[in-house]
Amino acid sequence: KTSPNFDRLAAEGALFTQARVASTWTKPSTATILTGLPPTAHGAIEHRQILPDAAVTLAEVLRSAGYDTAAFSDNPFVSPEFGFGQGFDDYDYQQPSVFVNGTLLGKALWTLRVVSLGGRLVGDNLAADRGSPELCRRALDWIDDRGADRPWFAYVHAMEPHLPYDPPVPYRGTFSDPEYDGPDLDRPPPFLGFLPFERGTALPDDRRRHLLARYDEEILAWDAAFAGLIGELRRRKLLENTILVVLSDHGEEFHEHGGWTHGHSLYDELLRVPLFLRAPGVSPAVVDAPVRAADLFPTVLSLAGVLPAEVPPFGIDLAARIAGRGERSPPVAAEVRIGGVGAESVVHDGKKLVIARRGSSTVVECFDLVADPRERNPLADPPWRPVLERLIEAARAAASLHALEASEREISPQEADALKGLGY
Repeated sequence: KTSPNFDRLAAEGALFTQARVASTWTKPSTATILTGLPPTAHGAIEHRQILPDAAVTLAEVLRSAGYDTAAFSDNPFVSPEFGFGQGFDDYDYQQPSVFVNGTLLGKALWTLRVVSLGGRLVGDNLAADRGSPELCRRALDWIDDRGADRPWFAYVHAMEPHLPYDPPVPYRGTFSDPEYDGPDLDRPPPFLGFLPFERGTALPDDRRRHLLARYDEEILAWDAAFAGLIGELRRRKLLENTILVVLSDHGEEFHEHGGWTHGHSLYDELLRVPLFLRAPGVSPAVVDAPVRAADLFPTVLSLAGVLPAEVPPFGIDLAARIAGRGERSPPVAAEVRIGGVGAESVVHDGKKLVIARRGSSTVVECFDLVADPRERNPLADPPWRPVLERLIEAARAAASLHALEASEREISPQEADALKGLGY
């Protein structure tokens, strides 16, 4: 098993099997999780864009209600530099080097990759994530240090599993052949295209299986670190009064439709993610109804008993879904846009529509997710296509109505290096 500890924990709360995120790479997806707004509304869509100050985050609402708040992030995009510090009292992340990014000499040295006498790139460690065990340890230290007289909200954004597929010892080799090793074997071929217009390089079956095994080993490493954090919360008798949410910001593709890593399409290998919720008063359940990442904003506030003056109109409180009440699931919309390419999608009543655009070219794909859950056989012109087209138009109009103006910032050479290592 790739996640034995999480699997055991899942029996203690609500596990959503049809959860989908709002986009297929970190920044726009995480911004939706923390604001309840779709990407077009919050504006943090492309690489250089910053989450606007006008966006109200979950951390801001909880802090105004008396919560201590902290974030622990290993992703360069999920940082105060890109607007994600809003509402957090403490933000633990790898800050860009003032020398490298703030001086001409530093930028020049980084660009030239000056090597120290010890043979290591100057500042090379700043481009590597610290790992789930360290992030969980820091979060637990913060929880311990803050005292017990105030409620708290901690957001932990780990990088496992994620490119590069480099699981640590002792998990490396659990599923993969330890002899089948090497830096070029743990990364897929570079792919900067957009599906379905371009396809990435195919790999032999054994190489693809190796990448999947490395990915699974990263899940196993995260599972162990997360179990340690949950075990410590349980030992401190904090878990029973804690709202616990486990969610991924995107999936990963292994050439199922011709792409590698993520952010290049809106297929379900990228949109469907694990979502688990454990909280006081929430009965164990497996929920098969479609839900959205935007639903977390009102759900967490409802469970916490925090009623802000205004809640974004895009999500719903998932309490009814957990209780099995028969409300009809709303359409689940998603979007991705990078430069001159992009796509929109909607899932409703077991059907899915994707509209992808590149310049003047448009490709529309329709899928029956009940008969074809892996989206292998697009339907030419099913009778329900116009209904889903109208749903995409409605989602686009609603998001535009609430759209905030996003600013941009330059990405430094050091940040660009770190992001390149993550596949961006």
